Amino acid sequence: MKAKVLRLNLRSAILLALSDLFFRLHKVERIGMGIQKMKESMFSAGLRMPEFQPHDFFKAIFYRSADFSLNLEPDRANQDLVSNKPMGSEKSSEKSSEKILAYLTKYRAASAREIAAAIGLSQRAVEKRLAKLKANGILLRMGPDKGGHWLIVK
Repeated sequence: MKAKVLRLNLRSAILLALSDLFFRLHKVERIGMGIQKMKESMFSAGLRMPEFQPHDFFKAIFYRSADFSLNLEPDRANQDLVSNKPMGSEKSSEKSSEKILAYLTKYRAASAREIAAAIGLSQRAVEKRLAKLKANGILLRMGPDKGGHWLIVK
């Protein structure tokens, strides 16, 4: 038991020495200064003070200015805020399907992973599009998963 306590104390001492060294090299801030700096920054910006609560581990609640809230007009509620394009629209999924079909005309034995890498979608998104294309009778899988190939019906 004493050996374990000694190891913990030695480890704590080493960690404190390392943190002090990094502080003197201007690589990190002093331990325990982060919360105080956050509070000071929020106060100087005229924002409501953050709340810190013990929750499973630790919970911090920050309040932002109303200028940065997401007050969307009803017609913009389903739009991507960056590109200003509709999110989850049929057009984007149709384009994805077209890209997949174009790729499969050249590479009939391609896997979902290969297709995803080639057209810039996630593997899961490609798998969903492939399932929908198969369900709509546009695409058929011939042969086994490994060693088979795709057949474009329409």
